[in-house]
Amino acid sequence: MNDLMIQMFDQFEAGLMDRALKVMHVVMDEKRRYPMELNKSQCAEMLLGTKDTGTFDARFNCHKDFPRIKNAREKYPRDEVIEWYHKNWQRTVV
Repeated sequence: MNDLMIQMFDQFEAGLMDRALKVMHVVMDEKRRYPMELNKSQCAEMLLGTKDTGTFDARFNCHKDFPRIKNAREKYPRDEVIEWYHKNWQRTVV
């Protein structure tokens, strides 16, 4: 009985590890999926999961400190946007 329980726990642990690795891969994939410079639609998709630029403007783009690329029409630096979100997600509730 002990051997069977140990085997079941090992399988359970392996399943959890597999799921954790899949989640970590998705998180790391954001930097491969999106270019270094995002347009408004890409930024909305990355942060909201949709290309709804109206919601993006209301929740993120309205903040004066939201990262933008100067002298470029509606361009946003991907890594700074991700960092800004991690520090300011509480402020983005509409």
